[in-house]
Amino acid sequence: MSELITGGAFLEMEPCVPVDTPTNWATISTGSCSLDHGVVSFTTHIPGEDPVEGQYLDRTMYSDFCLSEFLWESMNRQGVLTAVINYPVSWPARDERTVLVGGIAPGGGPWKIHDGILFSTEDGVELGNNIKGTRPSIRKIVVKDDHMEIAHPALGTIMMTISGTSATLTLSGRSIALGSGEWSGPVRVNVQGREAFLKLKVLDVSPGRATVYFSQIFAGNGWSNPPSLAIELDDAGIPYIEGETPYLSDGDKSPFGPIDIDMELALEYARAQSDWFVKAAALIRRSTSYRGLVLHNHLVDTVNHTLLAALEPSNPFYDEDKAKKAYEIYDKVYGIVDDMIGKFRSAHRNWYIVITSDHSALPSWRYVSLEHAMIEEGLMRYEPLGNGKLRFDRDRSSVFIYHDSKQIWVNLKGREPHGIVDKRDYEDVLKRVEGALYSIKDPEDNSRIVRLVVRRDLWGGGRGESRFGDLLYFLRPGYSDWDGSGASIRFDLISESRAREVTKPLQYVSGHHTVYLPTEKYGNFTNGAFTIFSGKNVKEFRGKARLTDIAPTISHLMGVSPPGNSGGRLLYEILRD
Repeated sequence: MSELITGGAFLEMEPCVPVDTPTNWATISTGSCSLDHGVVSFTTHIPGEDPVEGQYLDRTMYSDFCLSEFLWESMNRQGVLTAVINYPVSWPARDERTVLVGGIAPGGGPWKIHDGILFSTEDGVELGNNIKGTRPSIRKIVVKDDHMEIAHPALGTIMMTISGTSATLTLSGRSIALGSGEWSGPVRVNVQGREAFLKLKVLDVSPGRATVYFSQIFAGNGWSNPPSLAIELDDAGIPYIEGETPYLSDGDKSPFGPIDIDMELALEYARAQSDWFVKAAALIRRSTSYRGLVLHNHLVDTVNHTLLAALEPSNPFYDEDKAKKAYEIYDKVYGIVDDMIGKFRSAHRNWYIVITSDHSALPSWRYVSLEHAMIEEGLMRYEPLGNGKLRFDRDRSSVFIYHDSKQIWVNLKGREPHGIVDKRDYEDVLKRVEGALYSIKDPEDNSRIVRLVVRRDLWGGGRGESRFGDLLYFLRPGYSDWDGSGASIRFDLISESRAREVTKPLQYVSGHHTVYLPTEKYGNFTNGAFTIFSGKNVKEFRGKARLTDIAPTISHLMGVSPPGNSGGRLLYEILRD
């Protein structure tokens, strides 16, 4: 990356709101902002729907939800064949010309049949994240007289025998022998009639004891366009693998996203993913002769969520030794990414190379309950269920919160199916919400936790504006309304403590981006993205721009028109005269 920056353009880029994965990978690939392309976070409310429903629909991650033309669609339409690999919001292909592998936001792929699982004979196995002090869910291996049994929920009972420091597993009618510390190649299995693949690693084995990692299981087909491409990749031994390092969750008690497993195992898996990108692209190029390649790797974002606060000395839980370990992991992470980029650069000589993030992240170490503020103001009402849980009462609540997209919707009559707020009271409700949010104070210095509350209609308009709530909110760095669990980003069922407590320390999430302004900075950290342009007609340049500018600039370099509905500008300042 350093070599590409030298003699090339390196820019700090402003993302669109909300500052998250589906939104800004859509922004990058369309050249239009979220108010136009309408991809609003991982979940979004649509007026007229039940307010609870939209939180559980992953529709924003599919290409059909995007209202703008994608860069690859535009390039293909103009004769520049472009392949797309693992790019968020690209699936399914919207035209027959698109060469596509995967493409749902990480963690949301319909081809993931099962999450990864760690099995062990030992109760006290040390495979947690030693920087954060978190531990993965571990399932027990049953030791019999002459063998061991692993009860995998998707694969059934797997027999394993131990010989010295080697383990042999019988899986799908075949024997797989692995030594201690050894990974398998892709293992073909059948899950409920579906052909699928996974990888195994024996982390530790000796007579009478063993620890084995079963990776995520991915379907062997259904994730490519044309469908025959999946068969080619499978036959070549490079079946689809998602671009996010593993976390081994067990319901809402464990991380929903940040890594909880041993970092060395996670990084080994990340290296395998990066290697997969390179191999998959090489095979696709042999069969299609593409002239453009678009792909996405989610590794750095995953590590930011997991470790970022460990680097920040003002974090009250800062530990110098943990910070050193975290820096070492970041060094390895960027090494993995850099190695992957180097291989692509070698394979695509004389190409333009564009490297971009969709955002960065800021450290966070405290969770804040916005529901608490809304309940105190009488804007949201809940009914007790008698088990320490409270259920949202849609018939008596004036507002509801969408935490993914950081928006508050007024429960307006005529717009919402359970609306109770008259139009004449709309402005008053907005003011009450604003006052309630600004009243949330830091328990130590009594300063505001909510940085900004703004009406959506002040941001302008576009084809996707109906997918935005009435108010958008942004927190100050250090705080998040996501605590690492799936429950914390849902408003319909909350704990009594969440209704009662304003803030608490964050155990899992260590860095975040969605909840902060696109231009927010904190110490050495920024929430903005970065982009590198390199190639024969690109000159050395340092400056700032917006993510919407990437697609029209790439289009210009490739000699085609930008995608339809693109609102970005050509970055003429990075071009050679």
